[in-house]
Amino acid sequence: MYVDLCFDQFLQRDIVRKRSLRAIELSDPREIGLRSGANKGSLYHFFPNGKTELGAAVVTYSGKLVETTLTDLAEQASDTSDIISRYVKMLSIWLRDSRFRRGNPITTMLLEEAPGDRAITAAGLEAYDAWISVFTSRLIKDGVAASRARRVARLIIAGLDGALVQARVQECADPLFEVAEELQQIVTLARSESKPRPRPRAEG
Repeated sequence: MYVDLCFDQFLQRDIVRKRSLRAIELSDPREIGLRSGANKGSLYHFFPNGKTELGAAVVTYSGKLVETTLTDLAEQASDTSDIISRYVKMLSIWLRDSRFRRGNPITTMLLEEAPGDRAITAAGLEAYDAWISVFTSRLIKDGVAASRARRVARLIIAGLDGALVQARVQECADPLFEVAEELQQIVTLARSESKPRPRPRAEG
């Protein structure tokens, strides 16, 4: 419970999103104690291997938060395209509320640390796999062939992740909505291509 609270405060106060893991000083109480609500001793108790262990744990925690969000949306939505619409609307509000200073909570860390740091890389792979799996399951439910569903799901995650970066740079949510529309067209196409085609009548 306490560790989860520390992670939540890290994410809410944007320490990891705004700054690189290497720039964070665990030994500085002003950096950790005041910024996140945790104290130096408690962090070293839970993360004796320092920032690398903390980084992997934050990626895992953040990944599960996103997975829970996507799972909830998948249960509420009528189909895959509806999940995309709901999620993009949520992301656009979140971005605007932060004045476009927030992004994917794991992107900055993974770009900096993967593939060099094996623990953080493994946590990132697990997070992305979980997100992709949510979309894969729903795509299959929507009638997309299993062999195609995971590829389309990976494209959805990659597209939205990239759109988040562009939205921050442009300080505008348009990239999110534009990419979402294109992804929805791809989903529609994948669904139509997976439908069994009627057999031609035999001439007789």
